[in-house]
Amino acid sequence: DVDAREIIIRDFLPRGMSYVPGSDSYNNSGNFSNSATCTAAPTAPTTGTLSGLQYVEWSLCSTAQGSVWEVEIEALISDAPDVAPDWLVANFGKLSGQNSDNDGYSLRDSANVDYTAPDLVLTKSASPATDLRGGDLVTYTISVANAGRATAYNLVVTDTVPAHLLIPSSGGSASPVSASYTSTGGDPAAGAGGELTWSSVGSLAVGETISYVYTATVESGLPAGTSMTNLASVRYNSRADNTGHATATSSNPDDNNSDEETVYTRGVTVRKEGTPGFVTIGDTVHWVITATVPGNLIAYWPVIEENNLPDGMDFLPATLSVNGAALDTANHTAGYFDDGNLDLRFYFQTIDNGANAADYQFTIEFDTLVTGVQRNNSNNTVYRNCCRSNADNDAFIGWYGSAAGYNGQGYAYEGSASNRYDFRSPEADADVKIDQPRVTLSKQAQYVYVAAGGVFYYRLNASNNGTVPAYEVVLSDTLPAGITYVTNSTSWHISDSTGTVSHSNSGGSSNLGFSLDQLNPGATAVITYYVQVDAAISAGLWLGNSAEV
Repeated sequence: DVDAREIIIRDFLPRGMSYVPGSDSYNNSGNFSNSATCTAAPTAPTTGTLSGLQYVEWSLCSTAQGSVWEVEIEALISDAPDVAPDWLVANFGKLSGQNSDNDGYSLRDSANVDYTAPDLVLTKSASPATDLRGGDLVTYTISVANAGRATAYNLVVTDTVPAHLLIPSSGGSASPVSASYTSTGGDPAAGAGGELTWSSVGSLAVGETISYVYTATVESGLPAGTSMTNLASVRYNSRADNTGHATATSSNPDDNNSDEETVYTRGVTVRKEGTPGFVTIGDTVHWVITATVPGNLIAYWPVIEENNLPDGMDFLPATLSVNGAALDTANHTAGYFDDGNLDLRFYFQTIDNGANAADYQFTIEFDTLVTGVQRNNSNNTVYRNCCRSNADNDAFIGWYGSAAGYNGQGYAYEGSASNRYDFRSPEADADVKIDQPRVTLSKQAQYVYVAAGGVFYYRLNASNNGTVPAYEVVLSDTLPAGITYVTNSTSWHISDSTGTVSHSNSGGSSNLGFSLDQLNPGATAVITYYVQVDAAISAGLWLGNSAEV
């Protein structure tokens, strides 16, 4: 019911936003006039920066009773690194003025903005990928899925293809939209490698997938075990007019928008098995690797690589055995290399299967101890007991094309590097599951309020929420000052009737311990014991008590 005085409105734009000059539009009514210290400019904003944030400011000054001021502005979202997908940011508006006593006051409000962005995930596959011969046809499939929260625009896929694959200079197909590739580098049609670029796709909405398909012919006369790797990547923009965030192609296959695929001509291969399939800390896993040398092939100085053993496992050298081949102990001490941190190499004498049409197989077997910690850092645990874990184990075999071996030294390279061979096989994978107990503890008191000299019970509930039994479970309970254990007052029950609770607590004790020899998955041990409150304890005390397992 009175005029407002010295009104200034300032709007702080969120990080990563800037005011678009001239975008302001108004819906005003009433009167905004100058004062002795304020020049009214209700439709002429000024800009400034405070603590890295841009603000837009309007001077309304003396604002007549019943006046209304409203503005609508546009803000431009900048490119990285100022913003990132899934950021929730606030736009703060502040009004300041003076009351009738000339005291300053302010009002504030905010509006939230949720940044979104596309996130394209590219995967590539080949069929068949192994056991290839000259003239075989390989079908490549590239899938691009939008796993983000906004539409991606102007998608262009590029594919760097290797030598020894014959690929027409144009062709391919896509689904559900139409697209094709053309050769934009090298000479893939002649088997010289190069680059394929697919025609642009206008947009890919959230949750949608587009697939690209093309074929390649394997060049004739390639050595056994030749590997051919190609890498595909997709570039795109967050806006249809290409003024948004641009994601470029990447040569890193670990990036979401890139992936690579390797195909192999027929050569030496390995197969791997691990037993048992489910283990826990302290168990051993038995690994068997079977290598196959195809007919009419000589594998010079073959090396089986464990690259890497699963985390939290130790190689047990005494368990190593070989059948059908001989370790190269003349050139490699003990015939194997162990770097002490998961990498193993097993060195073999040459396998000559050149005069035979049939395949030849040999095996290597060994055990690993499941420790659950890094071999060179016993304080670093690698398997949490919250859930079942997967221990992934990969192996491959490398070999040479002549008896000269590595760099003409007459035997295989020794060390942790995995690219010192003339040829190598596809990886063989064998996984085991790591199970662990997970014991949780809860505690209750019989009463909330107790009297001096009174007796009441505490109850401990230990539950195994894991997937294997827990052994040698120890519960510790330190009573607060003024409370002591009552002699022979402990009782216990285990829900599945397996296991025994024992203790040596004596009357008057305050540091209590309970031992449980076994607690099965899904079982709960309930331990109840009585305590007495000191008769001389002061009133009004809070007696906190905690236990641990």
